[in-house]
Amino acid sequence: MELRDLVKRLLVRSSGRRLGCTSGGATEVKQHPWFKGFDWDALTQRKLKAPYVPKVSGPADASNFDAAQNTNSATRNSRYISTGVFKDF
Repeated sequence: MELRDLVKRLLVRSSGRRLGCTSGGATEVKQHPWFKGFDWDALTQRKLKAPYVPKVSGPADASNFDAAQNTNSATRNSRYISTGVFKDF
C-alpha cells in the first residue's frame, strides 16, 4: 500500500499538491513511509551497491537492450560517452 500511495502522490496533476513539489520539496519524498529505513546519506556518498549490475563489454555496449531500442544508439550517444558528460552520473 505504501508504494501505491507514493506513486499516486507523485502523479498528482496539480504541481501545487504533488509530493515533492510543495514547500517540503525532496525531503517530503524522502520521508514517505515507503522509504523508511533507506539510507539517503549512503546514497549521496555513493556507498550503496546497485541491486543489479548488468554485464557490459564497454561504455557503448547496448547488448542488454532490445534491438528496436538499440537502433543507432551507440552512434547517436557516442559524443556523450567520449566527452565524459555522464562520468559521475
